[in-house]
Amino acid sequence: GNPQMTDCAHSSCLTKWLCMYPNGDLYPCAKPCPGNMKLGNIDDVKSISDLFRTPGFVNILQGTVVRRQKCQSCEIYDYCQGGCSIDAYYESGIENNGGDSCRIYREVFTHVKKCVDEVISEKKDLSNYNAFVRDAILGRLVNPALNPLQ
Repeated sequence: GNPQMTDCAHSSCLTKWLCMYPNGDLYPCAKPCPGNMKLGNIDDVKSISDLFRTPGFVNILQGTVVRRQKCQSCEIYDYCQGGCSIDAYYESGIENNGGDSCRIYREVFTHVKKCVDEVISEKKDLSNYNAFVRDAILGRLVNPALNPLQ
């Protein structure tokens, strides 16, 4: 089945988060952001939507689009969506992939997918699995049509 992007921490978080530093500066993420990603200052904001028209936001958006285009052929793209823009920025540049988090997620997602595929193909008894794992991962991320208790 197809993963549900809303279940993944890497579904596009742009426009969904704001972080205010003690001086009132606003950034798109709670992770430490470089100055060129600053969206503005709380004292100067008339509308939240204005923050997403700033040069800082445009920089993030353009870099993210370029990186995700490079990532689309990766076997785990549907799961990571090109990864975190802030992680990419610090590891290899916002437009690039292949940094540590990319390599780690590729290993983890590939391993987890292999294990889950094995559980599904062997039709193992899932009633003994942790309910959260069973329902959230087996039932929604891997195969939304799968009834985990059958």
